[in-house]
Amino acid sequence: MELKRRESWGTLRRGIRSSSLPPILKDAITLWTNGWKQRMEVEKRKHRRKEKGLKKVKNELKEKLSNESTHEKRQKTAKRDEKGKIKR
Repeated sequence: MELKRRESWGTLRRGIRSSSLPPILKDAITLWTNGWKQRMEVEKRKHRRKEKGLKKVKNELKEKLSNESTHEKRQKTAKRDEKGKIKR
C-alpha cells in the first residue's frame, strides 16, 4: 500500500483496518504506526528545545557584545517624569 503525499497515518491505519489482511498483521502495523507517531513527537520536542537553547545563547552573546546589560538598557529607555525620575 503506497502512502500518498496528502494521506495521513490515521487514514492509512483505517485503510489497513478495513483491508483483508490477517488480524495479526493489522495489529502489528497499527502498533508500528503508533510508535512512529510517538517518535516523531519526541523529535519535534527535541528540535524545539534545541532552537530555544540556541536562541537563548544568541541573545546572551548579543548582550555581551553590546557591553550593556538589559538593566542598563531599560534604565536608558525608561519613561521619566518632568524631574527626570523614572515612572513606575
